[in-house]
Amino acid sequence: MNARLRELVQTRYTSKFEIKPFTPENLASKPLVFIGTFTPTDASVKQADPNDAFRLWLTILDLDSNKVLSKAVSRTTNEAITGIPTPAFSESPFWMKDAAVEGYARTCVAATKIGDPINPDYLNRIDAAAVVSEAIAAYEAGRYEEALQLYTKARSLPGGDQLRVFNGLYLSNVKLNREGE
Repeated sequence: MNARLRELVQTRYTSKFEIKPFTPENLASKPLVFIGTFTPTDASVKQADPNDAFRLWLTILDLDSNKVLSKAVSRTTNEAITGIPTPAFSESPFWMKDAAVEGYARTCVAATKIGDPINPDYLNRIDAAAVVSEAIAAYEAGRYEEALQLYTKARSLPGGDQLRVFNGLYLSNVKLNREGE
C-alpha cells in the first residue's frame, strides 16, 4: 500500500472499506474509485508465455484529489476469460473507441503512474459514466423504460456524448418498439 493510500485509509476511511455501487449519488462524496481493464498481449508474448494472454490493469482513483492513487497489474490466460459480452454490449449495433473509452483505458494502463492526475477524458465524463452504469444494469434486467430514461439523462450530462449512450438509446427504443425514435 503506498503512503497516500495508507494516509487516506487512516484519516478519511477510518472504518472498514465499504464497496458501493458506481452511482452519481455515491460519486458526490468524492470517494476512491476502483477501475480496471483487460489488455490483450501481442502474439509474440502469448507464444513465449501462454499464461500471459491478457493483462488485467487495476487502478484506484482518488476523486477528492483527482489523482491516481494506486495501480496493479496481473496476467491471465485465455481460459480465465469467457469473452462473452453482456446483452447491452452484444446487442449494440456499433462499437468503436471514443474519448470516453480512450480516457478510461489510458487511466488504467501502464503509462499512468501513481500520483498522476486522472485522465481528463475520463474524469470529465465520470458523472455520465455512473448514469450509464445504472442504465446498463436496467437494460440487462429488462427494465427498458428505466434504461431509456437513464440513457436520456446521461446524454444530457457533460460527457454524455458517447457511443455507449447512443447505443443504449437505440437499443432501449427498439426493445420498447419505438423504432421511429
